[in-house]
Amino acid sequence: MLDPRTASRRISVSALLSPFVVLGIATAQEGGATGPRTRGTTPPATQEPKPQEPKAGQPEAPKAEPKKPDAAPPDRARQSPEPTFHYEPVHSRYLRLDPFDRYGRRTRWNPLTMSDGTGEYPIIGSAGLFDVYNTNKWKGDLPMWGENTFVAAELVSANLFEGRNKAGANDETELRSTEFLSIEAFHGDTVFRPPTWRVRSTLAFDFRYVDNAVVDGFDPDAAVQELFGEALLWDCDPYLDFGSVRVGRQAFASDFRNFIFTDQNDGVQLFGSLNESKIDFQLAFFDLVAKDPISNLNRGFEDRDQTFLAANVFFEDLVATGYKVEFTFQWAHDTAVQDATVDAYYLGFNGEGRIGGLEVAHAFYWMTGTDDQNIVTAAETDINAFMAALEVAIPDDWRRYVFSGLYASGDSDVNDDKGGGFDSVFDNPNFAGGAFGYFDRQAIAAQGVPIVNTNSFYPNLRTKANDAPNSVNPGLIILHGGVEADLSNYWSVAFNAAYLHFADTNVLEAVFGQSVSSSFGIDLSLAAKYRPLGVDNCIITPGVQVLFSTGGLEDLTGDSALAALFVNAVIVL
Repeated sequence: MLDPRTASRRISVSALLSPFVVLGIATAQEGGATGPRTRGTTPPATQEPKPQEPKAGQPEAPKAEPKKPDAAPPDRARQSPEPTFHYEPVHSRYLRLDPFDRYGRRTRWNPLTMSDGTGEYPIIGSAGLFDVYNTNKWKGDLPMWGENTFVAAELVSANLFEGRNKAGANDETELRSTEFLSIEAFHGDTVFRPPTWRVRSTLAFDFRYVDNAVVDGFDPDAAVQELFGEALLWDCDPYLDFGSVRVGRQAFASDFRNFIFTDQNDGVQLFGSLNESKIDFQLAFFDLVAKDPISNLNRGFEDRDQTFLAANVFFEDLVATGYKVEFTFQWAHDTAVQDATVDAYYLGFNGEGRIGGLEVAHAFYWMTGTDDQNIVTAAETDINAFMAALEVAIPDDWRRYVFSGLYASGDSDVNDDKGGGFDSVFDNPNFAGGAFGYFDRQAIAAQGVPIVNTNSFYPNLRTKANDAPNSVNPGLIILHGGVEADLSNYWSVAFNAAYLHFADTNVLEAVFGQSVSSSFGIDLSLAAKYRPLGVDNCIITPGVQVLFSTGGLEDLTGDSALAALFVNAVIVL
């Protein structure tokens, strides 16, 4: 929509230029009669020709009527009047727009739904507490002090109801509500530059009712999930390349799809951009704190005895325009077991973006290192494993077809001193359907041995929140296909199907003392996302997921199928 202030500026500029345009046209018309004019010369004077006397015997020529003056050229007649300018001084550069209704259809505004039923979201003066379009100082829309110091407060309520079958155990029901209260203060001209300084804190309060063998009843928890300070070290005009440092408890993900590490934990991070923002870099070091086994929140400042380092470099448009790649080095150092150290190193090449008309994501990791006392073999182990993943999505108007494949190598001989099974550090992969699938979302154990953790798909035979990466594991192959559809601004749905296959069952057969089929199961899921307000401030996600055994699941747990039903509701204020 055209801003009235912008329109007035356009009219004023046109009016200012119009006299010069008209003058140029008039000059061209004059030049057409006398020829082109040379700079520094004056046109020759024109004289009226003298009338000639008639010769004898000839009739007198009729007198010519006086010539009427030419009318003004049309353009000159339509010349705009002299422009007038009206300036009104304002106290702040943060202006509030006047209320308007774009199509004149608004009837009565509902402050709870932020809508009047027409689908329009006009700018209005005030619509109450729940109006996400109403600017105020506590959302960081306007400065709290001066012109460049802001405060942003946010309350996120994440609510869950879930009922699930547990492998080899009784069914579970879980009711959970986690409240995240964040407050952030930052200073700077942040339109194109990162903040000059920034501080942020997030408190989490978890209320959970669980009916299972570990917890039977109400189990509350509270934690500090974020507490950090950030400072801008340098910036380079005119391209605004920069470098900043962030110290304290902060969120960090080591790659695009969270294959290796993603967490909110204690660390220091140096990050910024180079070469006109075509290159981004991250150098991060974390000294991890322990996790609560039920809520998975940080357990105060209790040391986890594990450190993590990541050095990442990102390149824009390296493979194709719109495709971003990452080269990464990561290192996990674990000393949780006395007199035993695990050093796991990761070299990775990842990418995500568009190649032609396709949306593509890829990942490749090589894992190496040493494990002084492996959790499975209790012996020293040399780590040598790898993982490769590829996802291709085909967008088709309001639909999106997604095809994924992953190979995580498995260990082929539990009795040697080599670990060939790929494992992460603290992952939460957004891949092949992610948390919509049962295998990724639910923890599966057999005879008390964890096969896979919650929010992970690596069959690493360990508890990822407490144990070091384990390279003696069966590995995994995933073949996935799915479709996502945006039915409206309020509703979207997603269907996913994945085939799961162990890369090598030698470790499983040695641990459980029985034959195990390498074909594990087929994971089917259907989920929807409902935005009742038409924006992301309220999202309700119901879903159903079923894991059917194709041999391996039933061999390990005795279950031919496992199912779960969940409803997530996230509200952001």
